[in-house]
Amino acid sequence: MAEVYSNSNDTDEPYLVCSNLTKQFGNLAAIDNLDFETNTSALGLLGPNGSGKTTLIRLMLGLIKPTNGMIELNFDPSEIRVVTEKPFLPAELTVDQWLETVEQWHGKPTMNIDIQSNFGLQGEWKLKHLSAGQQRKAALMSIFHGNPKLIILDEPTNYLDIVSRDYILKLLTNHLHQTKAKLILATHRIDEIQLFAKETILLKEGQLLKSINTGDAKILFYELKTDNNARLKQMFDATGIYSEIASTLRGISVKVRPDKNMWKVLDIFEEDGNNISSITEIDEIANTIEEFLR
Repeated sequence: MAEVYSNSNDTDEPYLVCSNLTKQFGNLAAIDNLDFETNTSALGLLGPNGSGKTTLIRLMLGLIKPTNGMIELNFDPSEIRVVTEKPFLPAELTVDQWLETVEQWHGKPTMNIDIQSNFGLQGEWKLKHLSAGQQRKAALMSIFHGNPKLIILDEPTNYLDIVSRDYILKLLTNHLHQTKAKLILATHRIDEIQLFAKETILLKEGQLLKSINTGDAKILFYELKTDNNARLKQMFDATGIYSEIASTLRGISVKVRPDKNMWKVLDIFEEDGNNISSITEIDEIANTIEEFLR
């Protein structure tokens, strides 16, 4: 996994402002009286399908007009790179022709890396014949050209395999460091929010449920997946360490509060022939988000 993105490029003036923002499609309010503004270097938009993330991005870009209220995105269109949830690609172009077009629009690649080869995209392949994952890769390559001031991504790693996803997240981290671009990231993946976002708004049915600072956050507990949860809890109880067996988004696991003796208990647990398949840190951000998603 890519290292956590760090950028102190926050500005005093907000670059995104929403005031009483509403967008209706018939009787459905896709965005419902949204009020917020931000100057953060990396904004996360988190919510389930149908929460309004994509509609909000379309409103930012002026692709659709508000029913009521206003939204301002204070960047020139030439300074923005966008990859939407369902990116439009010119079907008849080959991969090489597409990249030539991107270069004409935005300039040469920012990094001296052969991303096309690393993505396994042959230059003569027509875009219309690419799989969903390959089309996603072709669309994402456009953000690495020129010197953008703002990058907007809507579910950027959908359809990507694990290796490609990890590669693109590392590339994006390096690119943001190099260009100092701001990021607006819409995703349903908590780990991507934790990796990039400094501020996150939680959306549900077009409404802002909560805005949280996703900068520094302390660990609340660890989540352990093992082959003998009951035995591990007994060992924690005997040592005076609070733990519980709980059903989480990742399945049945042992949740334990941070304690300096926790690691000694885990060592003994494994020495006794038990297995720990994963250890997940749950900080204030992840805990808030997981409660929201339940």
